[in-house]
Amino acid sequence: MKINSIKNRVQKLKDKKEFDFDRTSYVLCKEFKWDYYTLMNQPIPFILSMMQQISKSNEEKEKAAKGRKGKRGKK
Repeated sequence: MKINSIKNRVQKLKDKKEFDFDRTSYVLCKEFKWDYYTLMNQPIPFILSMMQQISKSNEEKEKAAKGRKGKRGKK
């Protein structure tokens, strides 16, 4: 019961429609090499903070990739 309540609480705190708890769980477990239960025992503010940092990192990677594509055609 605790696991589902944490998942629901995180989803309620995150008002964005594109929020995907399952994908976030996968990324955090992969990054930190946690099992699912370790993830579920983390404080919600920590999970939200990590989600923000992952999102920020992904945006920076996308910008860098777009910058490299634009520079290839110019000489």
